[in-house]
Amino acid sequence: MAIMMLMVSCTKKSSEKQILSFRFESFDEEAVIVEETKTISVTLPFGADVTNLVPIIVVSEKAMVSPGSGVPMNYTEPVIYTVTAEDGSQALYTIIVTVKELTYQSFVGIWGVEKIDYYNIDYAGNPIVATMETYEYDPFDIDNGIQFVFREDKSGEMRDSTIDSLWVYDSYVYYPDTTLIYPYTYTFDENNTSLLMNMDYGIYTHTLKMFIKDMTINSFVYENEYATGYIEKAYLRRINETPSKSVGRQMLNHPHKRGSFLGDR
Repeated sequence: MAIMMLMVSCTKKSSEKQILSFRFESFDEEAVIVEETKTISVTLPFGADVTNLVPIIVVSEKAMVSPGSGVPMNYTEPVIYTVTAEDGSQALYTIIVTVKELTYQSFVGIWGVEKIDYYNIDYAGNPIVATMETYEYDPFDIDNGIQFVFREDKSGEMRDSTIDSLWVYDSYVYYPDTTLIYPYTYTFDENNTSLLMNMDYGIYTHTLKMFIKDMTINSFVYENEYATGYIEKAYLRRINETPSKSVGRQMLNHPHKRGSFLGDR
């Protein structure tokens, strides 16, 4: 009688179940992974919206993660991720997302003016809409717009390609076919959520207070009460281009509001 022996080869399934890297789409910040406690911490810039972030997750070979990589999640509270190994064993990771506090460093970069509103307020501080004036700009047009450069050393400059005049005492001095550049230094008052801008207009210097009303990673809004009852409200957007000097356009209709930040130039 012939005896046949059947050889069965068994390959052991992998038990690896680690999160190897974790970050969010549109952000460069890498997470800090503490494997011993299975906690993952990510710190995002001020203004980041954590309610709908898209994670990019790399896990061990042959492992799976749930919720999956690329699935938008709300990270207002810690989120638990389950990593399942090929052999079915699991590991739980806690994702903790922190947003940085607003500091002077939140403004470092290049910003373009999108819109300026000028209006009066009543005795209760409410806008008097009938008095409002609005001026709109293309924040990404570095040749014909207004840009602000905030540097890490708290210096910067305002670059104005369309305004060709400067209010000096009781009249305008015109600068045809040029771009005006005004250097400044700045500080951030965390208690009052405001930027203190020390502007150098060449002929004179002036300190203005910009109250930050709203700020995200890519935009911020400030208000400046440049005279009693008169408000300048400006909307700025972060731009990637590096503004450079360009030929200005002469005698355009732009605001000149004595005491305001953008108008009194």
